[in-house]
Amino acid sequence: MFTTAEFNIPNDGKTLVTSQLQALIDRCGENGGGTVVITPGSYLTGGLELVDNLQLIISPGAVLLGSHDLKDYKLHSTVEDYPFDEGQDGVRAILFARNKTNISVEGTGIIRGGGKHFENCGTRRARPRNILFAGCRKVTVKNIRLEESGFWNQHYLQCTDVVIDSVQVHSLYGINNDGIDIDSCDRVVVRGCRIDSQDDAICLKSSTLVPCQNVLVTDCITTTHANHFKIGTETHGGFNNVHACNLIMLTSELKEVMHVGGGDPRGAAGIALGSVDGAYIRNVVVENVFMDGVRVPFYLRHGDIHRVYPGLDATAPRQFDGITIRNVKAKNASDQGCYFIGLPEMPIKNVVLENSEFSFENCTDESRLNIQVPDDRKIHTTMEAFGKFPCYGLYARYIDGLTVNNVKFHAQGPDPRPAVQYQKCRKVTLNAVIDE
Repeated sequence: MFTTAEFNIPNDGKTLVTSQLQALIDRCGENGGGTVVITPGSYLTGGLELVDNLQLIISPGAVLLGSHDLKDYKLHSTVEDYPFDEGQDGVRAILFARNKTNISVEGTGIIRGGGKHFENCGTRRARPRNILFAGCRKVTVKNIRLEESGFWNQHYLQCTDVVIDSVQVHSLYGINNDGIDIDSCDRVVVRGCRIDSQDDAICLKSSTLVPCQNVLVTDCITTTHANHFKIGTETHGGFNNVHACNLIMLTSELKEVMHVGGGDPRGAAGIALGSVDGAYIRNVVVENVFMDGVRVPFYLRHGDIHRVYPGLDATAPRQFDGITIRNVKAKNASDQGCYFIGLPEMPIKNVVLENSEFSFENCTDESRLNIQVPDDRKIHTTMEAFGKFPCYGLYARYIDGLTVNNVKFHAQGPDPRPAVQYQKCRKVTLNAVIDE
């Protein structure tokens, strides 16, 4: 075991200590693995690369303070082995690992990125993440606190056997600083996390042609200016066997709206499930969710934008099948309404919404009744992508097998619109649906 105190590494938050911290990590690598303990103090660092069989402990009172200078971070190329859109300009991170096995980052200390200091650095995609692990196996990140990342706070790309446990994220003063991004990974558990982020809180992606699958997200509390639990935006490979449960979604205490699409302290959508790049979505269950103030409780979108990136060809749309949303209580949603919308030649199959209660702000504008919802396969996946709806609760189109069972939709005042409207759907079952 090596400690920063033992090697007298400066912890004044002003002296750049990247090389000294990397030397401790490399010594573990030379020994086949080991433990590095960051003792209390503030350590100014650029990018660090982890090694196999490494336990990095950030002690209580310790801060890894990310440099505000891009030159202090190695620019890693990912296009050759993991081509993905947000890696086209290369990637940077305070903690980086590629193709490593058995690595953990633990302790109750803090990793604090540069946040808003990188907003105008001229390279959006290559702003430093706090954590980026690519192609790694047996990963544990536990109890630490992540703050003010320059880009996504933590990005796990094509990793296997990942546990993210009791991690806190507070990242509001920057742009594109998602709380957690699980990207093309297999066998992942996210539990007991507290996320307060300006961009999406917990986000599953399939940026590569490798699917994101066998994922459990449970017992998390989120506040965000964007989406709380999301599949997308990058959706190339697929999503299979995803279970999200026991989630609490609340309004952000920060009322300042950042300049990102849809940014709002109320959050955009609570449950945002969508694919526009060809990915399939199968066997997804989201249940036992409480949300208060979130503008749109849920949406499900199957589109076909057909995006192409270097090293990643466009993929034709593949099937959605087996989406269940149940046991949701949503208070004080906006009058926007929710939606399930598929493609005409490939309806979304077997969608269930059940045992839930939704309360929406009312709208007295009778012209809303005559709204024609756009039928455009190129429309993206956002809560307001289709504009307003002629119903205040759920609008559905191109669904093959839609069940709405024991669901209460409530408008907080007079609203001329019905709670539910569906078009071009097959095998629709509405049972104990209350409109009040």
